[in-house]
Amino acid sequence: MKQIRSLIIIVIIACVAGISCTKNERMIYSELEKIYFSQYNSTMDSLNYSLIASPEVDTVKLSVKLLGNKLTESKKFKLSVIGSLTDAVEGTHYKTLEEFYEFPVGQFIYELPIIVYKTDESLNEKTVTLAVKLEDTGDLKTAYEDRIKVRIILSNMFSPPVGDGYYGNMTQFIKLFGEYSRVKHQKIIELAGHDFQADPLNQYGNNPFYKENFHLYFDYSYYVPFARILYQYFKENEVLDENGNIIGLWDVP
Repeated sequence: MKQIRSLIIIVIIACVAGISCTKNERMIYSELEKIYFSQYNSTMDSLNYSLIASPEVDTVKLSVKLLGNKLTESKKFKLSVIGSLTDAVEGTHYKTLEEFYEFPVGQFIYELPIIVYKTDESLNEKTVTLAVKLEDTGDLKTAYEDRIKVRIILSNMFSPPVGDGYYGNMTQFIKLFGEYSRVKHQKIIELAGHDFQADPLNQYGNNPFYKENFHLYFDYSYYVPFARILYQYFKENEVLDENGNIIGLWDVP
């Protein structure tokens, strides 16, 4: 009889423990359904977006990543404007954000679209900033405090490549296209159909530091054919740069 009682107690304890474990597992799974910006953090929180090669209406995409397992049903999340960090004007520089966005089923990354406009002529002379932040909702919460904000810096100006180290963008530009000029830069955009920030080969993944500083090194082979076409163009045509100087030839790769 004593053995039977002991066996019953063991069974009850096992059942309670099983129920407790199941609850905890459910709680952990629920807690893991969180989102964050995969490409940005508190030390690299900005996206410089040139509108030079864009149509009047363009789309900036921000990669929102899901922490945990893929969703079995779509869930809503919210994106808000950080007023204290934003000088871009709603309706002039960007379209009003949606009330909610939906993270889709079966994916770990959602490319969140933000509609931007280049029609404001002041963008030819200055940059404006749209700062946005992921917000908790009843469906999805944010994962990391330092990965929920992004500053989108818009302009319609030429942004010369920067970085004179071995891997730097200006170093690679000179190897490909010779001495920099805005006129030459414009021709490159016309040939390629986009500015340098477009990341045509996606060689540097989700790291905005590499995008900002070393993208021409990673995309060097992509631009070689354009460099040769451009060389031939300037060989056959006398073209002045923005300072009135003839654009000369260079050692093309």
